[in-house]
Amino acid sequence: MIRRLAFGITYAAIIGGLAACASQQSQQIAETPPPASPIAVADRITRAIYDDRPSAVTTDFNDALRRQVHREDVAAISHRMHRLGDYHGLVAQDVNPDTGRYVFAADFTRGMMQIRLRLDRYGKVAAYRVK
Repeated sequence: MIRRLAFGITYAAIIGGLAACASQQSQQIAETPPPASPIAVADRITRAIYDDRPSAVTTDFNDALRRQVHREDVAAISHRMHRLGDYHGLVAQDVNPDTGRYVFAADFTRGMMQIRLRLDRYGKVAAYRVK
């Protein structure tokens, strides 16, 4: 009788633990937002550069690209953008999801800039160029 009771308690504890883990995992999956589209990522980075916020610029960058970003560079590009006026958003020009390469036109009040974005296989930004 004691053996059955001990087995029942152990079995119930294991089932309860598994249920808690499954519940926690499904909650984490539900809270994980879907990956952002490349244009949304490029727009977020472009707005962060325009606003001269280096830490926000590198949020979506992979580690290798993040190490290449310097505050002075972000400020210089931000200054160039502000000379073109208010930022109005991006327009896709060339989209190639197979290679992870995207080209956008950044629209400003007094002109445009070309934005080139490359995503690595994990969806992180591996290259971001402004022309």
